Amino acid sequence: FCRIRPVSRAEAAQGGAIVVEKIDEYSVTVETPRGPREFQFDKVFSAEASQEDLFHDTSRKCVSHRLIQLAIDGYNVCVFAYGQTGSGKTFTMVGDKEQKNPGIIPRAFNAMFDIMRKNNSKFTYMLELYNDRLQDLFASQAGERNRKGVVFAQGAETKEASSAQELYALFQQACANRHISATSEQTPSTSL
Repeated sequence: FCRIRPVSRAEAAQGGAIVVEKIDEYSVTVETPRGPREFQFDKVFSAEASQEDLFHDTSRKCVSHRLIQLAIDGYNVCVFAYGQTGSGKTFTMVGDKEQKNPGIIPRAFNAMFDIMRKNNSKFTYMLELYNDRLQDLFASQAGERNRKGVVFAQGAETKEASSAQELYALFQQACANRHISATSEQTPSTSL
C-alpha cells in the first residue's frame, strides 16, 4: 500500500511543493529531476485519507484482520512501513500522541483483543528488525533463527496484557527502546 501525506506547515513555509500525485486507486506519479516516474501498488491512499479509512480499507481487503488472526495463531507477521524520515510512517502506524487519531497498531491491538476475547490468547513479546538485527524491545537481546526459519529472541522478556490499553502501554514502553536515525540529506524529499 502507498499512503501520500500532505505537505507539512514547515515544508509549505519553505516553499515545498507536492511531488506525488495519485493517478488512480493503484498508481502514483512522482516528480523527479529526470521527469515523472510512475509506481504501482495494491492500493493508494490520498493525503485526504483518514487513519480510520486506512485501517478499514485494509480490513475490507482482509489484510489487517487476517494478519492479526495469523499472529494470534502463532505465525510470524510483519507490517513493513518504509519511507524517509518525516514521511509519515509513525503517524500511519501509531497515530498522534494523544491517541485521538490512532494508527494501525493501536487499532490492531483493539482488533486483536476482540479476537482474543473469543479465543482466550495472550500477547507475549515485541521485536524490532533494525539494520538486519532482531532486537527484543523489552530486553534488548539479539535474536536467532532456527533451521525452519522461526525467529527466537534469546533472553526475550515476556509481558502479558489483558486489554488493548495495557498492550498499548507496553508498546509505548518498548518504543522507548527503538532505534531512530535520520535519513541521509542526499535523499530527495518526497511525500510518499
